[in-house]
Amino acid sequence: ENFPGVVQKPVFTFYFDRGTPVTRDLYMKLVKARDSKAIICATPTSVKSFMLKFVEMMRHLEQSKFGSKLQKESGGFFNAFSISNIARKFRESSVVQELNVNPEDVYYSAEILKLFRTGVLLLDEVDLLLHPLKSELNWPIGQKHPIDFSRSKKFGVGLRWQMQWHALDAIFYARDKKMSVAFEDSREALHILDSIASVIQQGIATQQLQHTPHLVLLSKKFYTKELKQLMARWQLLYLRSKRLPAVEDRQLLSYMVNGPIKDKQAASAVSVALEDEYMKMLNLAHELINNFVPHVLSKINRVGFGLLSKNDLKLAMESDPNISLVRRFAAVPFVGKDVPSRASQFSHPDIIISLTILAYRYEGLRFTDFTTLITELREKLDSEIGPYHKRPSSLRYASWVEAAGGKVRGP
Repeated sequence: ENFPGVVQKPVFTFYFDRGTPVTRDLYMKLVKARDSKAIICATPTSVKSFMLKFVEMMRHLEQSKFGSKLQKESGGFFNAFSISNIARKFRESSVVQELNVNPEDVYYSAEILKLFRTGVLLLDEVDLLLHPLKSELNWPIGQKHPIDFSRSKKFGVGLRWQMQWHALDAIFYARDKKMSVAFEDSREALHILDSIASVIQQGIATQQLQHTPHLVLLSKKFYTKELKQLMARWQLLYLRSKRLPAVEDRQLLSYMVNGPIKDKQAASAVSVALEDEYMKMLNLAHELINNFVPHVLSKINRVGFGLLSKNDLKLAMESDPNISLVRRFAAVPFVGKDVPSRASQFSHPDIIISLTILAYRYEGLRFTDFTTLITELREKLDSEIGPYHKRPSSLRYASWVEAAGGKVRGP
């Protein structure tokens, strides 16, 4: 409001997101701003959204003219899975929604981009806006495909999630003094976790770690020097539980900590001894320990990432009834305190998995998550055989109640 008092120029605003249509009115508004030598204020997200919208429309026109190379398989993403009735309710949401593109919209988009090229762009905090990791906008497009290690003949279902849950459980042990993975009877596991907890307390005391609102990594050097080796030992327990072939622990630890380039002797030893599936698992462990874990631990829940709250979901459904499953159930980027990004999602699948695990462990289950979980567990209970109290679903429910400090009545 005070800006025109300093500089006598008209001021326009430009807001755009994935659901905003490109119309002639928008184009004429920008033409008027150019002719009157006006100033246009826009957020980085709006500018990036417009560019992504243009790319998305061009992609759709190209596919409609030449055809898509990706043939839609029956069942889409869920085709490779045996799913429950609850999951089937969300199946339609995973189907790629066709974008209705009018060639006139593409024309106006191209003309608007020409207008942008003739203007002068002033950036505030350019070091943040141009940073590839701190300021990015991602719009998933195309057919969904199962991620590698989501199902494996050798390791079963969900190995990629299990590895990250195991790695991050060591961090929560320092706070809760209990683990949620199946190593309670291992003295070595308890020794490693106690060592990690001791290092975390040391980091808090020396201000290398922040303990409010939750544990936040402030110094990557501290993690590399004090925590990384312990995290590798903790992850090695999980790898051994998957019947890893006979390879010396020192070589496996060196590979996880240093990678295949810094220690070529260890890289040669493990590549000769391990099959492809085990090698991929070891490479994922290396990436987890060196990149993903320190990265996600440096983020603050409800500030840099988080789950959509009940009100956030309601607003998202009103603006886009076809909101993706990732935005419904996984962690999404936040642009400020308790302000989720309107359309963006994290691009790296392992970052999504890690941040989602942290978000649920920091915030807990939403009521809709709880009802979905209990409903699905009850469906599985009805499909199992044997006495009710001995069925796997019943035993799992009892373990959840006991872990929360309660008791289940009956046998």
